Amino acid sequence: MRYLSGFGMVSVDVREVIVAGWWRGWELCSELGSFGSTALLESLKNVDWEEYRQISRDSINSELNMRSLSRAGPSPLVKFDELGFFKDVEKLSQKDYTKLLNQLDELQEKCKPHPTKKECRDCLHGVPKESYKKCIKYILGHYIGNTGGTHHGHELYDVGGETDLLGMIVFVGFLAKSAEIKGASGDSLLRQFIDCTELDGLDIISVVTPGDLDHKLEHRLRRVMRKMGEGKQCCMILRTEMIRILYSFQRKQSSNTSE
Repeated sequence: MRYLSGFGMVSVDVREVIVAGWWRGWELCSELGSFGSTALLESLKNVDWEEYRQISRDSINSELNMRSLSRAGPSPLVKFDELGFFKDVEKLSQKDYTKLLNQLDELQEKCKPHPTKKECRDCLHGVPKESYKKCIKYILGHYIGNTGGTHHGHELYDVGGETDLLGMIVFVGFLAKSAEIKGASGDSLLRQFIDCTELDGLDIISVVTPGDLDHKLEHRLRRVMRKMGEGKQCCMILRTEMIRILYSFQRKQSSNTSE
């Protein structure tokens, strides 16, 4: 038997027990006749049913909570090394981590001086300039396969591409920012993030920075995901993740040079 509430049909075993008890009571009334039934009804009036009502309410609430959790689906947060782009990114020792900190802090969302459109488009395939080594898009491009072209300040995301996530093909849009994200830079990131939640065909929004987000901005991004990011997931590549990518990138570059 199911209990019909404002939330729909809810299975509650306790309710079934109570109804069964009442039904058996009426059966006994029929067997006992009018005198016996009157006595039974009088005794039922003295029963404190509040305990049974509380059990029933708890059971209903428990099932509703479980249904709510099941509708929430998978976590909207994706670990960066679960993406096919970065599955081979290495972990590094504390010693290597410390050695790379200065270089990590020097990373920028775009090259300085800013290259031409052609240079930016072809930077992965030409002779690398020294400034490229500090460009987040250039580093990401070696894993994604492109740099997204010239950084003009009006793009919805900086770099994007398809990759594998747990056996599924997904499209990831990366929003790259320099280490210091505050004021206008933080507002710009939030606007880009909101715009990306409205893009069809974009499955994962990834924020990339060699720094860390302040708690207020991170809270706002998560709130945007909950309210506006239906069907999308989020991947945060912050300081500890970016230094791993930088470490693997440098080792890969060094290996290519030695060959």
